[in-house]
Amino acid sequence: MFVLPLIFISSCNIQKKTSELAPGQYYIYYFNTSSYALAPAVYTPAQTEAAALAQELMGRLIDVPRDVEAGRILDNKVTYKGCRLEGNVLYLDFDSNYALMKPSREILCRAALTKTLTQIEGIDFISINSGERQMTDTNGNPIGLISANDFVEGISDINSYEEIEILLYFSDEDGKKLVPLKRGVRYNSNTAVERLVLEQLMQGTKMSGLKSTVPENTKLLGVSVNDNICYVNFDSGFLEIIPGEDVYVSIYSIVNTLCELPNVNRVQITVNGRQDVVLRDTVNLNTAFEMNLDYIKNSED
Repeated sequence: MFVLPLIFISSCNIQKKTSELAPGQYYIYYFNTSSYALAPAVYTPAQTEAAALAQELMGRLIDVPRDVEAGRILDNKVTYKGCRLEGNVLYLDFDSNYALMKPSREILCRAALTKTLTQIEGIDFISINSGERQMTDTNGNPIGLISANDFVEGISDINSYEEIEILLYFSDEDGKKLVPLKRGVRYNSNTAVERLVLEQLMQGTKMSGLKSTVPENTKLLGVSVNDNICYVNFDSGFLEIIPGEDVYVSIYSIVNTLCELPNVNRVQITVNGRQDVVLRDTVNLNTAFEMNLDYIKNSED
């Protein structure tokens, strides 16, 4: 049995893996929001018998619930065809598209499947079939039986990647207030944190009750920091209206998110390099904005 490359297990905002699970609970391993690592979410299934429980956990793995801030482990082209338990081995059947996934993604997917399913009592190994053939490695050798011990938890290529927890401000369902959301990401250390934060904000969220604050077709043209002022330059897509959303919610979503960084006190937003823009006929961008706590939703709102 060989040891696979290091797999980074993130403790992103889904569920911090800091305590033992309660009886009947399991970790479901998803992609974190950057798809560079795995992140566990706690789940309490209805089934208890091993084969039925495996099916239930697989269903939870494949279709990420709306209230879980995470990504799907399987490529969208891959079809799951079922599983069967023989002795202490769980056999997973996928169509031929599973073997066509990028190797970096497939290894993370394999780790997620193994670490999730071998938590079940009586399942010590999994075996993966792709298109009715046993999955092989990049050299064409059968992977064989896989156990959780085949994956080492740690950070690979530590000189190139770092982990950070960021705070993003999204709109509430009514579009009138901001709701903070913590998100753990792993990123290339050569990437400016300010750009990382903005790109994560622009990706939006699947969290129930929260909405994106940057128009979908917006492109980030540039971001820089000078004298604690973060200069953000969007293309004209930023001018599009988000139905039902207060324009100040859009502005302070960006401003408050960036001002959470220790090196940013104010934010100057431009569109195609121009400051003389009135956003949605309401907000003049010819100013540097400071964090505004008035738009943050509290328990009484």
